[in-house]
Amino acid sequence: MIVCLCEGVSERDIEEAAAHGARSLDRLARTTGAGSSCGSCHNALRDLLAAHANGAPAGDRSRTATTGTIDTANPR
Repeated sequence: MIVCLCEGVSERDIEEAAAHGARSLDRLARTTGAGSSCGSCHNALRDLLAAHANGAPAGDRSRTATTGTIDTANPR
């Protein structure tokens, strides 16, 4: 799935960047270009970074809240 439409950056690209040490929007922008144009993807990028930090399995990133916690009692 494409997360940043402006730069054509996919969820997989974000996961790979996070696996290689990206922990902030600034680092993602520098390494992938994501979030460096209009900024409308910033919330999704934060969610993906938080999911990676919390160890959510690949493919389960969409259930991560903006706080970075996974709601297992009320999955989407």
